[in-house]
Amino acid sequence: MVDEFEDSLEMARALLGGNEGASDLWEANEYVNRALRLRPADAEAWAMLAWVRATTKDSPPSGLLGRARHLDPLNPGLAREVERLERGRPLR
Repeated sequence: MVDEFEDSLEMARALLGGNEGASDLWEANEYVNRALRLRPADAEAWAMLAWVRATTKDSPPSGLLGRARHLDPLNPGLAREVERLERGRPLR
């Protein structure tokens, strides 16, 4: 069985990892938004959307990072990734 949510996040990760240009960022944004339509309360997807947006702006969108933290406040891995993004480093 195919998990469209996981597939969407994996495609976004691959596009962001190989970031060949603006079209990859737009496509990654579409995949993350598709994942969020499927699971709107997924903290990892919100953090990934912040990552996508941070690659196109001077600073990471703090509202998206705050939402990710709020949805899964006890996840230490997510907390580290959010902190890394806030310091301007991409998610793993």
